[in-house]
Parts: sequence; C-alpha cells; structure tokens
Amino acid sequence: AQTGMQVYAAGRALYSRHRAYIEDEADSDSKRLLNKFIFIAERLLSLDESEEGYRYEATRLQKIFSLSASEWKTRAEDAATPFYEQTLDMIVQGKSVSAEQLSRVRASLGISDAKADTLHADVFKRYASKKLQPELGAEARLSETDESELRETASQLGLDTMSVDAVLLSMTSPLYMETVRATLKEMSAGQGALDDKEASVLTSKLVVRERDLAIAAAAARDLEKRVLRDEAKVMLDEAAKLLRAQNVGKATEAVKSFLGYCERLESFVTAAAKARSDSMEQSESFFASLASESMKQSEVLSMYRILLLSCLDDLKIDEAEEALLARLRTVLALSDEACTKVYEAAAGPLFRKLVEQAVAADMDAEKKSEIQKSISELALPPAVITAISVDVYGGKLKETAGNNKIINEEQSKNLAELRDFLGLDMEQVSDVHAEVCGPAYRNSVREVMGTTGRIPDEYWDGLAKLQERLGLTEQNARALFADIGREKMKAFGTRAMEQLEEKLSGGSSRDTGDDPLINKGGSMAGLGIEAG
Repeated sequence: AQTGMQVYAAGRALYSRHRAYIEDEADSDSKRLLNKFIFIAERLLSLDESEEGYRYEATRLQKIFSLSASEWKTRAEDAATPFYEQTLDMIVQGKSVSAEQLSRVRASLGISDAKADTLHADVFKRYASKKLQPELGAEARLSETDESELRETASQLGLDTMSVDAVLLSMTSPLYMETVRATLKEMSAGQGALDDKEASVLTSKLVVRERDLAIAAAAARDLEKRVLRDEAKVMLDEAAKLLRAQNVGKATEAVKSFLGYCERLESFVTAAAKARSDSMEQSESFFASLASESMKQSEVLSMYRILLLSCLDDLKIDEAEEALLARLRTVLALSDEACTKVYEAAAGPLFRKLVEQAVAADMDAEKKSEIQKSISELALPPAVITAISVDVYGGKLKETAGNNKIINEEQSKNLAELRDFLGLDMEQVSDVHAEVCGPAYRNSVREVMGTTGRIPDEYWDGLAKLQERLGLTEQNARALFADIGREKMKAFGTRAMEQLEEKLSGGSSRDTGDDPLINKGGSMAGLGIEAG
C-alpha cells in the first residue's frame, strides 16, 4: 500500500509539472518521461501479490493521465521493449543466451508473449541475414554449420519450425529465383526440346543452389514454377500487345515463339524432374490458364484464331501443328466448345471455297477425291461439312429454280449429280428444296385447283411427277396442299358471304365463272404439269 501511495504521489507531481506538454498532441520530452514513469510504475505495482490491490493502484494512476487500461499496458511495454532488444542483440552478436535467461528478462520487463514473438522473429531474421549475407548475391549461401546454428537459435527464441522456414524462405527465395532466371536465359539460347544431357547440366546448377540456400525441394519447385510462368507471361503479353495493335503477322510469329519457348521449358521441367527423381506434376500445368489474368476473352479467342489460320495455310493440320494448337489451348484455358467454334469459323470458309471451286469446274472423280482429302486433312466435324455442302448446293439450286422457275428433266439430272458429288442425299437437302422450289409447286397446285377447289383426276399424275422433279418430300407437298386448301376455303367463305349480302340487299349474285388460267383443252404444260 505504501508503494502504491508513493507511486500515486509521484504520478500526480509529474502530471502537475508537465500537464501542458503531456496533453499536447506533439511529441515532447515530457511525453517520453511519462512513458518511463508508466514503465517503472507498472513494474513496481505488478509486485503486489493482490490482484485487486494492483488493479486499484493502476486504475488511480490511469485516471490521472486519462489513459485506458490497454493504453497503459501498451505504453509500459513500449518503454520496456528497447531493454529487451538489447538482450536479443547479444544473439546477433553471437553471444550465448539461453531460453531460460530470455524468459526471466521478459518477466522482469513485463514483455507479453505476443510482443516477444514479434521481437524474436525480427531478431532471428537479422541473425539469419548475418549468416546468409544476401547482399553477396550469387555468392550468398548457408553452410551446414550455419543452418544448424540457425535452428538452435530458433529453438532458444521459441520459434516453431513453420515460422523459421517462412523467415528463411523469404530471404533465400529472391536468390534462388535469380539462379532460375539465369538458367532459363542460358536454356533459351537453344531451339526445340532439351535433350537429357542439356537438361542434366542445367539441373545440376539448380540442385547446387538449392542445397547452398538450404531450400526444401517442394519450396524450390514452387519458386521454379513461379519464375517459369513469369518469364512465359512476358512473352505472351508481348504477343497480346501486337494483336491489339492489329499487327497480325508479327503477333502470329510472337505466339509461335512463345509456344516454342514453352515447349523448351516443358522439356526442361520434365527432364529436371527425372534427373532429381521428383514426383512432379505434369509440366503442361506450369502454363495452364496463363492468359486468364491479363487478357480479355475476345483477345484469347483472337490469339487462337490467328495461330489456327496460320496452320491452315496449306489447308491441313499436321501433328506438329496440332501439338502447337493443343499447347496454346492449355495456356489460354480454352474449352473444347470454344475451340470448336473458332475452328469451324476459320476452317469452314476454306472448305467452302474449295467446294465452290470444284463445283464451278468439272465435277469429275479427281475433284471429288480432292474434296475428300481436304475433309480428312481439315478434320472438320461432319455436321459442319454437311452444312457447308448443303449451302453450296442451295446456291446452285437457286440459280436453277429460283423465282418460281420449273426444273426440267435435264436440270433435275444435273442436281442429282451435284448431290452425289457433294455426298448429299435428298433428305439432307429437303429443306432447301422446300424453300426454293416450294413456291413454284404452290402456284401449280393453286392453278390446277382453279375456282372449284378440287383437282381434276387427270392432273394428279402430273403433280406427282412435278413434286418428284422439284425434290419435294411427301411431307412438304402435303403442307403446301394444306396451305392452298386453307387459302381456297377462305376465298370460298368470303365469296359466300358476299353473295349472301347481295341477296339480302336485294341485289343479284353474279357467276364468277371458271378460272381463266385453266386451259379448257386440259393442258397445263406451262406449269410443268401434263394431264394424265
């Protein structure tokens, strides 16, 4: 109690004398003096065996200086920290300090465990830096003795293995990554995949550096992957810049150079893993989704498209080009669906041009063989091949039967030969025949029906022959009949209503007569129909 009263009286005297400076926001000697007083007062009051007694005396002092309990504790600890740091500096100087001694010093100074952990990590980092000497760059290293002493010091400081590894890795990572970059630079001087001898020489340099820096194998592999991706990404970004500038030629070359570099890196990773007996992930995964962070989806698709078009210059994709495209798909993280759409959009027009040229020339066996070869080399999906072939066929059909023209026997034979040349059957072109030839068939049926709404028996055979010549399916023909039937029924209904209105109004109905377009002689050869 007497100690508490004396400390309280000293506190009131300090506050009275330095009040103006203590309450001022600016730093001052008075504030530093206050912090020293709080440290001494806290150490003296903490000797009180009674928790209630300590709390009472500390609270009285805190009220004098308008400080909360947490602020009081923080100031006391901040004032004690320099004294503890002096003790820790002895470790950096290489002097022997036991864990028990450190514990006693902390207790006497009132350093909390949380504060001690922070200070211990900092002093360990300084001690490790003294051992490693990272400023030496490529010459910096940790001997087995250094590593042993660091582990022993960490134990004295109460640092767990994970914390120690994290501190050491933060210091050795930049040094190891520089070695990896130098190795990649040396490797990039060559072309193509690395052979085992080249890979062994380059790998040995990394193995030595890994050992010199006491880096765990898993950590070293992670650092290598980071450097490999960073170096590859620089090249990919350069290709993307050229693409944005619409310099397609240089962008294509940049993409190929980038993929060649990736191939060499992949072969190095695979060979290095083999040389070190590592159970490594697939090397291709090192570059997976490399473009996802810096490129828009439209740019990703454009990059794949320009490489694809370059590969299709000779209208085929060989094994080497397919491997190149596959590698780019991995880097760009493109889905199979997206790749298929890009491929169809790029290869489709090339196949169409080839088919159109063949159709425009003599459709002989040689031309057909060329088309089949292109189909095999372009590897287009069957649905795309069919769609393009049908489209080309539809264009020829419109030239022949467009504008309601009736197909004659010779033209029908020519169209059949074209279908055979393109490998199409009637079912595949039924829709285009319905679109192009349907109007002509509709007109013929309408004229045969005339005003009566019925087809004379002698014209059924003629309509059947016309349907076959126009390439209309039974279903399409029936649909056209139904349309015309509805049209006629509507006309009959309208005419009946007109006649009824005339009768009710006292007028006389008139006979509209037969359809003037029907040839009374029974022939409709002008419509492609002959009476049976």
